[in-house]
Amino acid sequence: MHILRDALSEAGVAAPMTTTRIIGIGSPFGDDAVGLEVAAALTASPPPDCEIIAADRPGVDLIQLLAGCDSVILIDAICSGGKPGTLREFTFEELEWSEARFVSSHDLALPTAIQLARKLGHLPSSGKVLAIEIEAAPPPQLAPLSAPARQAVARAVEQVRAWVSESDHRGPGVAKTVHFIRA
Repeated sequence: MHILRDALSEAGVAAPMTTTRIIGIGSPFGDDAVGLEVAAALTASPPPDCEIIAADRPGVDLIQLLAGCDSVILIDAICSGGKPGTLREFTFEELEWSEARFVSSHDLALPTAIQLARKLGHLPSSGKVLAIEIEAAPPPQLAPLSAPARQAVARAVEQVRAWVSESDHRGPGVAKTVHFIRA
C-alpha cells in the first residue's frame, strides 16, 4: 500500500508544525517492519498533540519528515547482536556518536539522515530514537514479524506513550495522516 497525503503542500513546504511527530521506519520484510507496526498501533489511539507517520523505506525523504515539528520520536529496527526484541533508546546526539547498526533497507542509514537534517536545519530541537533489536537483516520477501518482534512492538508502543506523557502534552491526539513512502 502506498499512501502519501498532506506531507508537503503544493509548493513543497512542510505541513504546519505539530508538537511531536512520531515516525515508524521500516519495510514490510520480516522484523524490519517493527517501526511500521508501532506506528500502525499508535494510529488507533494517537497520543496527545502527535502526528503519526509510517515511513516505508524513506531514504532521503526522512530528512524532510524531520522538519516542521517541535520534537520527533523515531522507531526503527536495529541489528547489533543483542537479544531480539530488546528496546534500545538513543537521543539524537547519542545516535550520531553511536556505533549502533540500524537495519538500512532505507537507502540512507538513520544516523546519517539525522546528521544531514541537522546540517540542513531540518532537525527538531528535541528527538529520541527507539530501536528494536532484531535477529537478522530482513528477508527479501514479505514475511510476518517473529514472536520476539511482535512482543517488542507492544512494549515500544507503551514506551512511546510514556515519552509523550513526560512531555506534558495537553491537546487531543490526532493521527493526521499516515504516510507510506517508498524511496
